[in-house]
Amino acid sequence: NISIRAWDLMHDHATVAIEQRIDAAWPIFEKLLAEARTSEQCVSSIKLMLTAAKRMESWAVKIVNAWGSFPMSGLFDGTYGDLGSFDSCIDIKDNKYIDHAHYCSISFRPIMPSSKDYELVIRKEPEVLRYHFESQQHRREHESRTNRAGQAA
Repeated sequence: NISIRAWDLMHDHATVAIEQRIDAAWPIFEKLLAEARTSEQCVSSIKLMLTAAKRMESWAVKIVNAWGSFPMSGLFDGTYGDLGSFDSCIDIKDNKYIDHAHYCSISFRPIMPSSKDYELVIRKEPEVLRYHFESQQHRREHESRTNRAGQAA
């Protein structure tokens, strides 16, 4: 059946995507958790959850899916946060790995170079205005000549 094959293919792609996301994120999480002096119990629970997500256990996949994205959409436009889904996270049912899911956030502010784009706009504006005024002056002179020619005839 083509529907079952399509579902299996989607499952395989999702498994690879989650594994890649977790493998890329874990070194960062490990460092953040250490710096935040997170309890061993919490770190152990997070490791269990990530391992369960790699096995595509639904409760763990729901937690990973509730995370905010990184890099977040609009990063280069100044968006520095993605809150994820609070409700999805706390609605996850208790199980043998976790008593209950907690919602936590990570604050991240990238180092961005200073921007002086506003100066470019100010420098270019007089050229635009000069062109605009020259065009209007040219149009008025043309209308004036046309009116004089019409009156002389």
